Amino acid sequence: MKLRTALVSGLLFLGAMYAPLAAAQQQWSKTVAAPNVYTDNTENSSYFSQGGLLPSAVIVNPGVSWNVGSYTNGWVTQTVFLCYKPPVGAEACSDISNELTGSTTAFNGQPARGQFRVAYRLVGGTYPVYPSFYNTVTVTY
Repeated sequence: MKLRTALVSGLLFLGAMYAPLAAAQQQWSKTVAAPNVYTDNTENSSYFSQGGLLPSAVIVNPGVSWNVGSYTNGWVTQTVFLCYKPPVGAEACSDISNELTGSTTAFNGQPARGQFRVAYRLVGGTYPVYPSFYNTVTVTY
């Protein structure tokens, strides 16, 4: 009985020591140049992904955050989307036009090794436009 109690106590102790390690969050973050835009009313994207992640790595709180810029070509409408494509499945996009810096939990539970993109659609203004800003996407997993 004492041996069993000692073993159970030891296992509980080890579990308590290693539980925080299993729950530790990690992040990947990428910063890339915004895309050049050559014509009116076309979609132009910057792509973000991280290789080498285990299939078991899933997106967790606080989720996905971004910091993106705005074109200065005199556009009438600028629509900006944050899109996510899992390794298997369809792409999903969120309109972030009114929040150029922000975060979302919409992709939580999805594989962290999926591909993100920031897509712009400009209507009006002068072309081509060569941006002087960068876009950043950060994924917590």
